[in-house]
Amino acid sequence: MANRGESMIKAMDQLLLFENDVSNERIALTSDDADVRFTKSFIAPQEADHLFDFLKDLEGWRQDCIRIFGQVRPLPRLHRWFADSNQPYHWSGIEMHPEPFPDVLQVILELLWNEGGVRFNTALGNFYRSGRDSVAWHSDDEPDLGPDPVIASLSLGATRRFLLRKRDDHKVVKSFELTHGSLLWMSGSTQALWEHSIPKTTQTIGPRINLTFRAIRD
Repeated sequence: MANRGESMIKAMDQLLLFENDVSNERIALTSDDADVRFTKSFIAPQEADHLFDFLKDLEGWRQDCIRIFGQVRPLPRLHRWFADSNQPYHWSGIEMHPEPFPDVLQVILELLWNEGGVRFNTALGNFYRSGRDSVAWHSDDEPDLGPDPVIASLSLGATRRFLLRKRDDHKVVKSFELTHGSLLWMSGSTQALWEHSIPKTTQTIGPRINLTFRAIRD
């Protein structure tokens, strides 16, 4: 495992992983300051392959349960929490204790800083084992993120459909195909005015890992 991680760091240092693509353009959802940008090839395919394999084999993925309408149900995905600090992360009654960023993710943090000028200090990892795994409608609007947070979401593995809908009008829906190595930025009032989800699918698809980078205030 260590050798694979070291070789990946070396490869990523040698290759600046950005590719020019028409999908890199900035997409304005509305005129009310919500802002979403999609980069189809944030990291090159070979490096995305290495990162996916590294994370998939990393021990520590867990499945928690949440209470929905009075019933306790397992989350339809695995997850983990990377952070610079030792502070636990709480959401929906779940307490997650942080683990340090592996060196390969330190490289990604630097790429995100160079690309978006944000010093992220946490990352929530989600492991979608198949099309049956999903995430329900929600917004990343925890108080620790502050007002109008910037979120960077890196996708690895199988392509999954990502949906955005207006909080006050569920008929307004935007859709993105999150591909291997792609990056979705959400900023401005996006979390205040929009919700997002990864719906289940009956299609036979492989696993996907998503890393949602956030800057949590001290």
